[in-house]
Amino acid sequence: MYPDRLTVRRCVAAATITLALAGSSCTFNPAALTAFFGLTPTVAPAAALLPTQTSVPPTPVPTLVAPTVTPAAAAVPDQFSIVAAEQAVLVELYERINPAVVAITVRYTRDSIGQGTGFVVDAQGHIVTNHHVVAGGGEIEIAFFGGERVRAELLGGDATTDIAVLQPARLPADVAPVVLAD
Repeated sequence: MYPDRLTVRRCVAAATITLALAGSSCTFNPAALTAFFGLTPTVAPAAALLPTQTSVPPTPVPTLVAPTVTPAAAAVPDQFSIVAAEQAVLVELYERINPAVVAITVRYTRDSIGQGTGFVVDAQGHIVTNHHVVAGGGEIEIAFFGGERVRAELLGGDATTDIAVLQPARLPADVAPVVLAD
């Protein structure tokens, strides 16, 4: 009834790689990814679920190529290679995204502060954060990855979804916004 640990690890690895590729706006062949990890698809292929687009030409889909292995090893991928692949994807994702992540400090009163994080989402410097961090008002300070600190103002927020948007006074030159998937 429940999957074994190896199947769970394979699913987690495939999901991690899928999220990283989706976050980087890459296209890929999900069937090749599930085959690489030895998983059996339980739903229709993703291409069948996507709406057809008539105005945009189709993008070529690269396929993941499984390494050549001996027949005995082909049944079970090496756990160390799976972990190494997961680690490589996460390290690359961290290095690419981390410069857009900011630390937020809100000074409510002289003795009361709040802290949180956020990320830059566009070239104008808009920062998305949690509403509860900035909801109490106060002076907002943003610390960028490179160490630069600037003041910011609250442009708006929604308590129900716990999302708020900030606008820093300026954006350091080395900050690139996070590229969001569609």
